[in-house]
Amino acid sequence: MTDPLALMLIGLIVGGVCIAYWRVIVAVLALLVLGVFAVGLITVVESIQQLTQ
Repeated sequence: MTDPLALMLIGLIVGGVCIAYWRVIVAVLALLVLGVFAVGLITVVESIQQLTQ
């Protein structure tokens, strides 16, 4: 069994880090979304180019 106080401490640390670095986390998530969107866009454009050839 894990100690409930240890779990609370871990939760507080994780929460504090998230609150302190939420801008960084949001920026990283936005970059990931943009990256996925760019890859999807590139694959769609390539498939359209292959169709039109």
